[in-house]
Amino acid sequence: MIAYNMTESKLLLGLLLLSLACNNPKVPAVNGDTVADDQAMPALKAEDSDADQGLMKRIDSIADVIRDGSYETRRAFFPPNSIRDTLKTTLFFKDGKALRIQYSTFEDGGAAVGNEDLYFDKSLGVIRGGPSGNDAFYECVTLDGRYIRFRKSILDGTFKKADVPPGATDGLMGLILRTVHDLRQLYPDIAFDVPEIPLRGDARLKMISAVPLYEGPDTNAHKIRLLQDRAVVGFIRASDSIGSFRDKRWIWYFVKSDTDSGWIVGHPDFVQELTDENAED
Repeated sequence: MIAYNMTESKLLLGLLLLSLACNNPKVPAVNGDTVADDQAMPALKAEDSDADQGLMKRIDSIADVIRDGSYETRRAFFPPNSIRDTLKTTLFFKDGKALRIQYSTFEDGGAAVGNEDLYFDKSLGVIRGGPSGNDAFYECVTLDGRYIRFRKSILDGTFKKADVPPGATDGLMGLILRTVHDLRQLYPDIAFDVPEIPLRGDARLKMISAVPLYEGPDTNAHKIRLLQDRAVVGFIRASDSIGSFRDKRWIWYFVKSDTDSGWIVGHPDFVQELTDENAED
């Protein structure tokens, strides 16, 4: 699901956490796909602060250059679904390659509350950013599997990061990469520079409808079982091929539960991000 609920808005616009970590876990095979193990990602050491500042400045500079450039634009919409209003997106691209997508964000009730941006850089990775009072916030997932999150003061141009709790990096990267894949399905003829990173599945999703779990991203593949309404799974990665279930078309998600792993059609009428508000529903 692309829409953002109030919990994530609070996370993004309130207490912003940041980490720079190398994701290099052992990757066992599960149902023919790769899933990272539960090894915690290493945290940055204090002496890495200069490198942090350099990376934050680079991210900010890339976003500024892309934002200020002149590109072809295209607009596309996702139709309304059971938990949110219509999602509007605007793509900025050049020579058939995506550079930026601006998209709607939503509160829990489904009303649009603003916009955020995703930036794509072939030498760095994916940057997510948006305004927050007198600050701008950024997150970045690099092509080599690092993650960083920080604020830039609009008043004096300084950068400030915060620490992510041990093991939280995987879930934060998973949310960004899931958003990227959800959005790019609106522009199938455009190339995107997206990190391909094996995740553990810490980005938690909640089923809001019973959906089949398949061995492969194909409705003709073996059906492992039916994931029931309210079941919780972890997002591993997405396939950009489109699946269909109950006349709803969406990209495929590779997910894991406590007992097995497989592919589901990731339409927001079937699955949503697990939040504090809906955890006990």
